[in-house]
Amino acid sequence: MDFAAVTDHSEHFGEMGVCNSADMNGRYSFECQLLRGFWWQPGLFPGSAQRSMATSAFNLLTLPNDGPSTFNTHLPMCVDGEANCFEGERRVWDEIQAAAEAYYDRSSECSFTTFIAYEMTSTPLGENWHRNVIFRNDKVVSRPITAIDLARKPNPDPNTTAPRQIVKGGPDIEKLWDGLRDQCLKAGTGCDVITIPHNYDQGVPMGGDLPKQRKLAPGQAPSFIAAAWMDDYIGTPLQQVQIIKGWVENGQTLEKVYTVAGNADNGASVDQPFQSVKIALLNQWVEKAVFLCRSVGRHQRRHGPQQNQGLT
Repeated sequence: MDFAAVTDHSEHFGEMGVCNSADMNGRYSFECQLLRGFWWQPGLFPGSAQRSMATSAFNLLTLPNDGPSTFNTHLPMCVDGEANCFEGERRVWDEIQAAAEAYYDRSSECSFTTFIAYEMTSTPLGENWHRNVIFRNDKVVSRPITAIDLARKPNPDPNTTAPRQIVKGGPDIEKLWDGLRDQCLKAGTGCDVITIPHNYDQGVPMGGDLPKQRKLAPGQAPSFIAAAWMDDYIGTPLQQVQIIKGWVENGQTLEKVYTVAGNADNGASVDQPFQSVKIALLNQWVEKAVFLCRSVGRHQRRHGPQQNQGLT
């Protein structure tokens, strides 16, 4: 591979920028002590207890920001004035851009290309609405558009109004595309961007089990229909759809990757037995690939560089 995106989950950029900066107020806040593992003491407790405490801290730290669908907010350290999380966010975003530039081979050999990126990490009640946001060049948005920005309703007062974990329809995902369109594509700066979904349709968690199906006969594999589509928000064409099947056999975890739909005009091949699958242009706004897949056990689906609302 001769390219990579420099990226991280964006919802804690502000907090981590503060926690990792010796010159910023809030570095020794309770939230920073959790984020920096201040109380972590390897070997003090059994591994299971350590993992349980780490999980509890993680849940508390994500509860206000990427966990809800509405009234999202930063951690209290950013809300009550203890820390300047906007400055912390700027520092982390600048660091990502600098890292991408440092490893970009701009010589005539062009042996390695890096992209500036981040991951919008909305995960209400564990439902995965993540989007990888990848910029074409060094013309990027001034700050990431995060799950906090995607709240269906802004939080009027984070000190008195608790975030709500989930509302019908999940986060307002169109706010991401609206923001990228206005702040990047139409900003007149040369900015260009794609978003790559990191989830199933309806936000089913990656690596989760598909819904239970009707009772199957011995040896019969379940079947399901999956679809990927692109709407006109930022106009990235559907390029490729993959399914990654994972299962356990005799105690060993196994997986197989299938490329089930692809744009042949752009060099995206398709595996057998999916050669008959076509990407159909349904109207001027929507491209949709529909296919039938049969498999056993746990399933995980990914799809390539495209602008999708998800997989069904």
